[in-house]
Amino acid sequence: MPDVFVITGPVYLTILVGYLAVRAGAFSPKAVSALGTLAVDFALPAMVFGSLADRHIGDVLSAPYLLGYSAASLMVGGLVFVLARHAGRRDRAASACYAMGSVSSNSAFIGFPVLLVALPKVAGTALAINVIVENLVVMPLFLLLAESGREPATGGLGLVARSLRRVLSRPLIIGLLAGVAVSLLELDLPPVLDRTVDLIGRASAFLSLFFVGGTLACIHLGRLLREVGLMAAAKLAVHPLAVWLALAIVSTTGLGTLEPELRLAAVLMAAMPVMSMYPVIAQRFGQQDVAATALLSTTAGSVLTLNLLLWWSAGHLP
Repeated sequence: MPDVFVITGPVYLTILVGYLAVRAGAFSPKAVSALGTLAVDFALPAMVFGSLADRHIGDVLSAPYLLGYSAASLMVGGLVFVLARHAGRRDRAASACYAMGSVSSNSAFIGFPVLLVALPKVAGTALAINVIVENLVVMPLFLLLAESGREPATGGLGLVARSLRRVLSRPLIIGLLAGVAVSLLELDLPPVLDRTVDLIGRASAFLSLFFVGGTLACIHLGRLLREVGLMAAAKLAVHPLAVWLALAIVSTTGLGTLEPELRLAAVLMAAMPVMSMYPVIAQRFGQQDVAATALLSTTAGSVLTLNLLLWWSAGHLP
């Protein structure tokens, strides 16, 4: 494995470039938001589509990864929800937001660029699986829980239908499903289309990291920092540990095994800070300030925790 600083240095330096660009006034918050839209609606969907379309579906979607990562995320999120609800005495919607933040990784904007350097062979695979888990399992369930806290009289089926419509209309999910379809049908993309998709997808890493830096420049710490301690600890330490344990259990029960690089990729994805869109999602439930503070604290904290994890893992791969 490459030197740890070689892996993480460019990632955090690029985030710093975005941060300084906004602080210096070279980019406005609206301009950074536009770059984020460009990344999440165009570059990342193109990258995910290309990663899936060019490979056999059986080589991309790993059942042990899906099962282990999903189970660990739901268990950690459920525990945080209970603690926030009863020990923290928060309402159901706020507790669901806390739970969502504790297991929703920034797998697209930070995780994928890190894996591109650390584990390039499985970076696309890991991102594709995480997109599935986070957008089709974790986020819809906790959004449904949060919505039920705001609209107790609304029927469960209506909430599920609305959540599914929102999820399936996202370009990232459309790109993922389109890539799966092309892979299943074993279609060969025309060279001009294949190169266009590749060209757009290559921009995803820089745009994603610049967006994170610009977003952090617009966040102010303050008194809410103490309130996100539980969420930050769960996200940066408990979540990756739970994924590691879940994958070990899946392997010992005969449900399937993962190659060492993909197993490490799953743990690294779980160790990423909170997803950049978390404050936007939490705004609907009045938790945007807490979510923004969580984004800043986990991104800053991951400088230490992620480097420690990479350093530890350096001796565990062939």
